[in-house]
Amino acid sequence: MKAKNKSLNLRNKKVIDVINTFGIAEGRLSKEDIYAISNKDVFYKLKNGGFIKETAKGSGVFKATGKLKTLVGKTQGISFGNGCSNRHSKAITKATNYFSKDIVNQGRFKSGHSLKKEMDSFKTTGKYQKKVNSIKQSINSRRNSLGQAYKNRISSSKTHYEQYQAKMDYRSEAKRLDMQYEIINSSNPVFIPDLMIQASRDEAQELLDNIQARYDEIDDGREKRFLYDDIEKLQTMINTTNTETIEIYLEVVTDSYGQAKLEHHYNYENIMDRPVIYLC
Repeated sequence: MKAKNKSLNLRNKKVIDVINTFGIAEGRLSKEDIYAISNKDVFYKLKNGGFIKETAKGSGVFKATGKLKTLVGKTQGISFGNGCSNRHSKAITKATNYFSKDIVNQGRFKSGHSLKKEMDSFKTTGKYQKKVNSIKQSINSRRNSLGQAYKNRISSSKTHYEQYQAKMDYRSEAKRLDMQYEIINSSNPVFIPDLMIQASRDEAQELLDNIQARYDEIDDGREKRFLYDDIEKLQTMINTTNTETIEIYLEVVTDSYGQAKLEHHYNYENIMDRPVIYLC
């Protein structure tokens, strides 16, 4: 039976848990996830109260309305949008299993929507342009070094196969550098991570332990490469951060992520001096 009361009890932990999860998943959750986080009663209070609506009839995925966004912003201080796809929101929700539920429940995070606002503001500063120019100079320097390294490798090659391999390696790296320069020189050179979490040192260690466990259990080479880098980044953060709270930036990588999209995210890391943890 559907709940008739259309108000939300913000003293109810399950209500807070689900509206905060809407925030972390950029405003979209499946009916299944809402039930799992809260219960049937909360789902119908959200739906009947006009706080959520189905993205497409029969999809089973619900997005936050302006009414819910305003409520969460006023009561929880959390700003979020509806900018990503149903599939990506689902992947973000799944990725929250890597870290403590207290981070979500207590609202200790910033959504991609909030991080984009920060970046839009930073783009208006001279410091941003200086960072962009530095990346361009680095790419050009690597281009010059690559050309000289190629000449040296060709001159020292003793067989046609070695020359062929040198040429293929050169073309591959030159193509990658051209792509990097095209991206950093574009009107939108930076892609924002999905979220930032504020973790205690113990929670950061829990995240690291969960990533290490995932790394140990899988065989997929692509995911293992991401997780290997994640482990190194997190170990460095934990060892070098003196504060009790560590800000950790996260991006959920799906099968649709090609190298160009990743380069946009790497630009964020370099421009903002913020290591990003990539979860698959």
